[in-house]
Amino acid sequence: MVLPVSARHSVHMNGGEGITSYGRNSTPQRRAQEKLVPLLEAAVADMLRETPNHTRSIGIADLGCSSGPNIMFLVSTAIGAVRRRCSADDVRVYLNDLPDNDFNTVFRQLPESLLWDANIFIFGAPGSFFGRLFPAGSLHLAISSFSLHWFSQVPQDLLDGKLVNRGNICAGRTSSPAVNEAYARQFCTDLTMFLSSRAC
Repeated sequence: MVLPVSARHSVHMNGGEGITSYGRNSTPQRRAQEKLVPLLEAAVADMLRETPNHTRSIGIADLGCSSGPNIMFLVSTAIGAVRRRCSADDVRVYLNDLPDNDFNTVFRQLPESLLWDANIFIFGAPGSFFGRLFPAGSLHLAISSFSLHWFSQVPQDLLDGKLVNRGNICAGRTSSPAVNEAYARQFCTDLTMFLSSRAC
C-alpha cells in the first residue's frame, strides 16, 4: 500500500523541555496510560503463550511515541511483562514518530536502567505509522497510545476545494454532513492502512 504524500509532511508535538513542550503538558496522557497497564500485561501474556519460553529476540514498537516523560512508560511495562514470562536474549524497542519529532529529547529522557541494559536495544524509527516501517516478522508487540486519532492527511475533498469546512480544522458541530462523511472515509482509509501495515 502506498503512503499518501501528505503523510510524509510532519505535524508534531512541541519538542524540547520548555514550558510549551508536549513533555511538560502531557500529564493527562500519563494518567490514561496507567489505566492501560492491565490490558498491556494481558496482551504480553497472550502473545507469549504462542512463543517458546526462551526466544532469541522480542520486538516491541511504540508507534507515535512523541517526546516527554511518558515515552517509555508503556514500553517499560511491556519489557517487564516479557521478562517475567520468558527469557528472551534480546528485547528490541523501536520508538516511532514522524521525522520532525524531537528524537534528541526522546533519547536524552530514556531511563538509564534501559540504556545500560546489555540486552535491550532501543532504536528511533522515523516515519508515518500509516505505512510499513519494519521488516516482516520483526515485531511481536506494537503500542499506539494517543496517536492513532491523527489522520494521515486532510480529506482530499477538502484539499481540492470540493468541500468547505468554514471555521473548523476538523469535523465539528457546524460541519456539513458531507464534510463529516469525508472525515469518516479518511478515517476508514487510514485505519485500514495502519492495520494492513502491521499485518506482515
